[in-house]
Amino acid sequence: MRYRGLELELNVNNNIGAFNYNIKGMLTYFKNKILFQDEPAPAFPWLRLTGQQINQPLGYLYDGFYTEENIADSPKPSGGYQVQPGDLRYKDLNGDGIIDDYDRTVIGRPDIPNTSFGLTLGGSYKSFSFNVLLQGTTDYSFSIRGSGIEPFHSQFQPIHLQRWTPETAADHQPHDHQQPLDLYVGFLAD
Repeated sequence: MRYRGLELELNVNNNIGAFNYNIKGMLTYFKNKILFQDEPAPAFPWLRLTGQQINQPLGYLYDGFYTEENIADSPKPSGGYQVQPGDLRYKDLNGDGIIDDYDRTVIGRPDIPNTSFGLTLGGSYKSFSFNVLLQGTTDYSFSIRGSGIEPFHSQFQPIHLQRWTPETAADHQPHDHQQPLDLYVGFLAD
């Protein structure tokens, strides 16, 4: 493993008469890289975890939707799932005509934030004091599973109103019947 990063902090303490105040800003950036992982030689180079970050997700690359026109000539998921118009279509990376584990590749970002930042504001006057902390993170991915993304069961309902239908052929969300979850998650991370 290799970890590299940088942390910056700026702190100001001052007063205006009897009012004392402080402002503190913080920024942390780091990256990690797996230099060696004892893994079997993968069938294809895009499946290798050595050289990636910790928890780097693998998934499928979105390639549009299945339509009546392209179902016959498009690669199909393994496992006997019968594709329908409006299902998500994925890239067949190894060219065998089947979407399976050999077609997974690096998608999104790891679930560990690379960047953290914060701002602390504080002040005091006589025997009264206050502090406020604002903080955040960025440069990471997370997946939404279960009722968080199932059609018409969560706060994501506006997303599902943009689903694919034969009339609209919307290019936003797949139609509302159940699809293999691991393929659907790949769409969300794209």
